[in-house]
Amino acid sequence: MKELDWDFELTKMIKKLLENEYYVFGAREVRLLNGGKGAAINFPIAIVYVKHKDNLKKQSAVKEEI
Repeated sequence: MKELDWDFELTKMIKKLLENEYYVFGAREVRLLNGGKGAAINFPIAIVYVKHKDNLKKQSAVKEEI
């Protein structure tokens, strides 16, 4: 499957989730892979959270606010 096909399929899946009252949150990070035989390398990762609208909780860095 080509990259464009994957992009299209992922977009369709996200739209279907949104239609069914799910929220999709995403982020991108660059992680460092080290160890093994080669030099350390950076590689990008995607972080995706899917939550139903009825299962959302307030998130806070301050414990007393939760």
